[in-house]
Amino acid sequence: MNGKDLFIGLGDISQKYYEKAEMETIAPAVTRRPLRRPILIAAIIAAMLLLAGCTVMYILRIQDMAMDKYTYTPANTEIPAEERTVISLQGYVGSPNYQATKEWYEFRQSYVLPEDEAEIPMEDRLDYLSYGCFFPEEIAKVDEICEKYGLHPLGIPWMEESVDIALNALGIDGLVLPDTGIEVTYLTNQAYYFGDGTFDIAFTLQFTDENAIWSDPMEFRMRYVKKTAFDGVYGQMGPIENYEQWHYTTNQGVDVLMARSDIQGIMIADREDAFLTVFIGTASASQAEDDPFPTREALEAAANAIDFLVTPGPVDETAAQARLDATAKRLEEERKTYIEKNSTYEGAIRSKIETWWGSSEGINCAFIDIDGNGTDEMLLGSGIEFSGAYMMSENGVISIPGLWDDGTGRTLCICENGIIEIYKKNDEMEAHSYYQYDGSNAKAIITVVHHFGEEDTPWRTYKMDETGNVTWDPISQEDYEETLSLYPRKEVMAIPVDDFLAQ
Repeated sequence: MNGKDLFIGLGDISQKYYEKAEMETIAPAVTRRPLRRPILIAAIIAAMLLLAGCTVMYILRIQDMAMDKYTYTPANTEIPAEERTVISLQGYVGSPNYQATKEWYEFRQSYVLPEDEAEIPMEDRLDYLSYGCFFPEEIAKVDEICEKYGLHPLGIPWMEESVDIALNALGIDGLVLPDTGIEVTYLTNQAYYFGDGTFDIAFTLQFTDENAIWSDPMEFRMRYVKKTAFDGVYGQMGPIENYEQWHYTTNQGVDVLMARSDIQGIMIADREDAFLTVFIGTASASQAEDDPFPTREALEAAANAIDFLVTPGPVDETAAQARLDATAKRLEEERKTYIEKNSTYEGAIRSKIETWWGSSEGINCAFIDIDGNGTDEMLLGSGIEFSGAYMMSENGVISIPGLWDDGTGRTLCICENGIIEIYKKNDEMEAHSYYQYDGSNAKAIITVVHHFGEEDTPWRTYKMDETGNVTWDPISQEDYEETLSLYPRKEVMAIPVDDFLAQ
């Protein structure tokens, strides 16, 4: 496997990964055929789409960045519809970068994907990955826009194994000035760049002074785009009137246009050769009271710590390709080692003890043919409760794909007829999610929830369609109980993993 193979073989990102961001400020996605392969570039494109939620403005006002308006209706009907403004992230009205972005946005809005045309092979569209191009007409439009406005396409987005490597490749020391009394932490797998020096890097800042104006960490994402490049990324924001806007001159003497609402903010520096945006991470509206957004004074103090005069690139793409090839080789070796270690359930358990658990004490296992195809699956847990289900695959033992886990604890139960139930209960609710297991993955059937203490709709049913959209409907207590009765649990006997390994 080489670097190009890594780009090709790892596939494209699934739309479902954008669900949470879409509930907030993600730009409208173009409807596509279902995407099939998770990839390294997925993290890159996901980061770009997350940036598409930024609130952006030029030296005048946010209004000078506007390209369109529309009404956003969330899939969750509990969240009201709101007016949103689509904005350019590359410049102001009248600039070539703004015009290029607007033309690309309008093309995306009207473009209909061909039904019977094969997608261009990944290896033939690496330079157009950041634009989300799959078909010749899309690539032709990117080329047309670049020629029309005298811009160059960005090319391959490079992602490194550490932010330090990315910073070094860009020829910069960092994004925060020294001796500012503020601590910076760069986020893992949240940095990528292009050959001309355009980059996107996420980080957190925290004041270290005991009497600091703001004590909580603040999340940032800086995007630096050369004005000679066609970036193609556009964004959106809520009602403009919800944002306080002002200009601030930093200690570096840079004029920065700043804006904040109760849940998000932005800093914009329009430089002669680049357009620089710093997006301050969003909090959900429901958390705004308990987790307030940084004050105007806190944002100005943070702006004084950020290097708005940073000047990256150009980068050595040959060296970047060599690092990618080395990463691909290492990942292939690790994959082979993993398969070798996890080719049996016994090997998978020993690997977990060695890598994760440290000890097998209190861990139990069970083996059951869930779907009746003659092959046992493995259940792991503690006590008499199971929390994980595993299956054999060509890549060794893996968790059964498709089972919901929000990372806060769950109980996994096996029901009749190949049904897997994910059960969860806390002080606020009791939830039962049912999945049909077919020997290769688990497909969601239905989730029913009882919300304790709610008077209007205490019992609900949740469903997710193939595109990841979630809908819910109120149901009666009788319907809730009837659903539970449709999927009776099977008794599964557990044994200590040490007893299994000793056999």
